[in-house]
Amino acid sequence: MYVLAFLAGAVSIAVVVTRLRYTQVEVVGGSMAPTLRPGDLVLVRRVAGRRVRTGDLVVIERPDDAGGWSTPPGRRARGRRWLVKRVVATPGERVPDGLMSAVPDGPVPPGSLLVLGDVTHSLDSRQLGYLPLDRVLGVVRRKMQ
Repeated sequence: MYVLAFLAGAVSIAVVVTRLRYTQVEVVGGSMAPTLRPGDLVLVRRVAGRRVRTGDLVVIERPDDAGGWSTPPGRRARGRRWLVKRVVATPGERVPDGLMSAVPDGPVPPGSLLVLGDVTHSLDSRQLGYLPLDRVLGVVRRKMQ
């Protein structure tokens, strides 16, 4: 009897911990095609922005229409608009040639990163410039479908 109660408690704790570490995101637009397509579900591991690496697919909060954020930074997913993009430069790395018209030449400043969609008609750092690391929800681990 006690063993069953213990196992049920352990399973409950494991579920809570998993939900704190991972979330599922549905891809809405086509900016990451052919890697990801609208309707794809992706498993996202929540990580601090400082753990993001060049080449990672990240889920990052989209700025509001005024170019800022109406909510404080955080990794709570509800009520926020998200972008799925590929990281092309992290703090200290040089700005890639294709982005020099959007941001100053030189290294990416601390606390920032540059992201691009896989297609050229994507809302990304070409329009938004540097994005803050503290707006990263996490790194895409895999497609669910």
